[in-house]
Amino acid sequence: QPVVKEMAKELGEEGKKGFRIVKIYDRTTAADSSLQVGDIITHLNGSKLKVRSDEDYLAWEIFANRALRQGNWKIRWQWKPFGTEEWEMFDLAADPASRVAVARMSETGKATAAEPGTTLVGAAKRSDLTVFHPVYRPGAMPRGASGRNRSLIGIVVAVLGMDDAIESALQTRAEAKGLDIYVYDAAL
Repeated sequence: QPVVKEMAKELGEEGKKGFRIVKIYDRTTAADSSLQVGDIITHLNGSKLKVRSDEDYLAWEIFANRALRQGNWKIRWQWKPFGTEEWEMFDLAADPASRVAVARMSETGKATAAEPGTTLVGAAKRSDLTVFHPVYRPGAMPRGASGRNRSLIGIVVAVLGMDDAIESALQTRAEAKGLDIYVYDAAL
């Protein structure tokens, strides 16, 4: 797993760039060594390993939902009700709430939500809630943040457009009689 500046910071390894070991196969040289899952390899045979730079692009697509990231900027297109079916742009540097939520997830080992943020959708702004859920290697939940970081194999990220979610819930329930809908804000 490539480790770039932002990920290294979240793992508590600020300044390290390299590749994080996520699996060690039996009957390999790595299995016979002192390497452990979670270790970050920065050099190989005395040569520094090159990982993506902040100028590189990272793009992905799954189930026709798409995203592209470069440096602190990310654009995303998602099907409704999870997205707007329009390209959305995020300034990740202006969103420290996500970094705080990922750090809290790492400390507790539980899913966490970032403070509601703002997404640029075309020329409009929209309120979003981003939830981060850790995915650990099968087996017992490791104790302590460092043990969890070594066992972490991925993070599921859900970005919920609050306006769309509430509108969808109200439309779905409009025909239901005797149904009360409440929205709570813990900050109030």
